[in-house]
Amino acid sequence: MIARVVVAIVAFCAEHARGVVLTAVVIAVGCGIYAGARFRLNSDINALLPANVEWRKRELAFEQAFRRFDLIEVVIEAPTPELAAAATRDLADVLASDKTRFQSVANASSADFFARNALMYPSLDALKRTAQGLSEGEPLIHDLSQDRSLRGLVAGLEDALLGLQSNRLTLDDFTQPLTLVSNSLDQVVEQRPASFSWRALTEGGALSRNELRGFIEVHPVLDFKSLQPGQAAEDAIRQAAAPIAARDQASIRLTGPVVINDDQFGSIRENATRNAVITVALVLLILWLALRSAKLVGALCVNVLIGLAATAAAGALMVGAFNVIST
Repeated sequence: MIARVVVAIVAFCAEHARGVVLTAVVIAVGCGIYAGARFRLNSDINALLPANVEWRKRELAFEQAFRRFDLIEVVIEAPTPELAAAATRDLADVLASDKTRFQSVANASSADFFARNALMYPSLDALKRTAQGLSEGEPLIHDLSQDRSLRGLVAGLEDALLGLQSNRLTLDDFTQPLTLVSNSLDQVVEQRPASFSWRALTEGGALSRNELRGFIEVHPVLDFKSLQPGQAAEDAIRQAAAPIAARDQASIRLTGPVVINDDQFGSIRENATRNAVITVALVLLILWLALRSAKLVGALCVNVLIGLAATAAAGALMVGAFNVIST
């Protein structure tokens, strides 16, 4: 039965070759125009997932409560905790003022609870070390709070020398503070970016990487009509961060679900033209090796183009928006 139908179709096409070709071209052109006019892109990876199954309901409830999927994490890292905090605070303020690209902006590094209760979380040894450093440095801190010029620094050093004379301090106690000051002054003299951390001075030791970082949680306005829905927000963050990073010697990086998804979708554009040319060339080579006829290869290519146009039009009619993960 199927064989007879195929034979009849082939015979009809052979007898009415010109009409069949003309009809196919007209259909292809019409389908191409329709597909081009109705083409829409939906880069929302959740659009193809059903919302009525149990696991999906739980996922949607989790996202509604915590909003962890439409998130950009901005990571700020600077030479000192003070510079990291300043860069984080200023960048968060700049981003929060842009309501067109960002739904909400939160400085995760300056939560009020942790600002009020920070001393409850360090270990007992770390807390003792911090308290001792603040206690011993009280004269210097007092002098600098009254006069933040070089004169105030000299007055503070005089107080420190008095502590040395009274045997409350030893020369070894001066090693780490004076080294910090010396390094900063050397950087200034050499006209290099200089930094100085009072926190490092009071804690009396090397700072952990986490203390040199700040975090901003950004919920961007996503454009799912674009291949990379968060790209506009990411570009705005980088543009706003550039002068702040230069001022505070900070490095600013982006991560999070939105950025990761955009990177994945962005890879589609990478070398797209070159890949398309190579693919077409390989297909033509395979067809030539199989058929050894330019006419047959040309006919197959025309049929493929007509089929693509018809498929695109049918997809636009039945599905509506093209979703990248459906490929």
